[in-house]
Amino acid sequence: MEEKLKRIIEIIQEYANPEMGEISGDSQLRTDLGIDSLSFFSIIDDLEQEYGVTIEDSQLEKLQSVKDMLELIS
Repeated sequence: MEEKLKRIIEIIQEYANPEMGEISGDSQLRTDLGIDSLSFFSIIDDLEQEYGVTIEDSQLEKLQSVKDMLELIS
């Protein structure tokens, strides 16, 4: 689980505003990391490719934090 969290954080770092600070499991995507809608969907696409999962539209609203993403793909 720790390795997945590290990998998710690496993916998110590609899109997060670097001025927003360090990323942790508790980081909120939009408010803490400055993730906009386009970046959010790019992250979702990267996660789907990385882990071979399909994230349904109904699940997207629930993805507010890094931890939410980890729980979804675990």
